[in-house]
Amino acid sequence: QYASLKQNFIMNNYKNVDFLITGDAELSLVPLIHEIQSGNCNYVHIPNLLYRTNVGVITTQDELGDINQYATPSYEGEHDIIPYISMKGCIYGCKFCALRHCSKKWQYRTADKIVEDWKLFAQKNNAKHIDVNDSTFFIPYRKIEQLLPMLKDINVTWEANARADTPFREKDIEALESVGCK
Repeated sequence: QYASLKQNFIMNNYKNVDFLITGDAELSLVPLIHEIQSGNCNYVHIPNLLYRTNVGVITTQDELGDINQYATPSYEGEHDIIPYISMKGCIYGCKFCALRHCSKKWQYRTADKIVEDWKLFAQKNNAKHIDVNDSTFFIPYRKIEQLLPMLKDINVTWEANARADTPFREKDIEALESVGCK
């Protein structure tokens, strides 16, 4: 996020920085590594990139990917707790928060994708708990309504952040607890 917020400052003040990825690095990092390894040095086609040349800093086009198409992070071995991110950006525009500047579009993983990922962690890593690191996991609530019945078959506990103004009803809290939300 720092690179997205301070891209001009970094490129102007740190001459030893040759490349800077902003936004969705999932779209840029692997193509950048391949281009460097090939020795072609043709970076103009790589999205979300600033790179230094002998004539100055070049900025490529901004591109947003689909968060549901990104690969699920892979962890080797057993892990009791798995960190998880199911969204990018934020629907809110709070003046005190950097998220509105770092992600150009709010996106979230579908309930189906979340369940697929959590099942994978439970099976492959013997995960017992998922620590969701989203700022607003419970929005939109229709995603949560789809997700809750699907979580009954996954034997993990989980926790997630919610805004103080999220309109939980008593029955919502009971439903969350019934599928392992701590």
